[in-house]
Amino acid sequence: LNTLSALLLIPVYNDFGITGAPWTKGVKKGEVGGSVIIGGHKKKAQKVLMHLRRMYMPLQNYKDVEQEFLENYWSQNKDILGVTHFGDLVPEVMYLGGENEKLLDDLIGLRIQYKLNKYKDGRSNEETKQHILQSKETLKTQMDKEIIRRLQAVRRYLRSPSRDPHLSLEEIFRKSKARGLLGFKSLLDRVSRRKDRRLDPDS
Repeated sequence: LNTLSALLLIPVYNDFGITGAPWTKGVKKGEVGGSVIIGGHKKKAQKVLMHLRRMYMPLQNYKDVEQEFLENYWSQNKDILGVTHFGDLVPEVMYLGGENEKLLDDLIGLRIQYKLNKYKDGRSNEETKQHILQSKETLKTQMDKEIIRRLQAVRRYLRSPSRDPHLSLEEIFRKSKARGLLGFKSLLDRVSRRKDRRLDPDS
C-alpha cells in the first residue's frame, strides 16, 4: 500500500491497521496478492484498536475470532474485517477526496451497525446489505478509474519524445487531469456547434 501510494501519489488513511502476509497468488485465477493466515491476530487487533478505528486481517483469521470479541469493538464503533485479497483493501484505505471519504465513512458506519443488528440482535436487513455491497462497488470503481488514469499519465509521459526529464509525478498527474478536462470541453463544444448548425435555418 505504501509503495502504491508513493508511486501514484494517492494518500493512505491513518485510522486503520493491517495484519497478515501478502501472497504471490490470489484467491481466484489470475489474481496476485492473496492474504495469508498468520498468528497472534487477536492480540494485534487489540493493540491496533486501542488507538485506531479499523483492523484488517486474513479472512481465515477473522473466522477464528469469537463473536463476543467482535461485538465489543462494534459497540465502540470500531471494526475488524476479514480480507482475502490485496485488492479488497485499496478502495477502503486510500484517499481520493472529500466525496470519496464521505462514502467510505458512511460505509464503515453502516457495516458496523449491520453486524451489530445481525449478530447481537439477530436482525438481518437485506436492503442494508445491498446498500453496503453497492457502496463497496462504487468505491472500487472510483479507485480503479483513478489508478488507471494515473498509470496512463505516466505511460504517456514516458512515451513522449519531448518530455521534460525534471517533471515531477504531481505535475504529470495534474497535466493529465487538465488534458482530460480540455478533451471533455472540446467534445462539448463540438456537440454544441453541431446543435447550433441544425437550428440555423441558413445552414
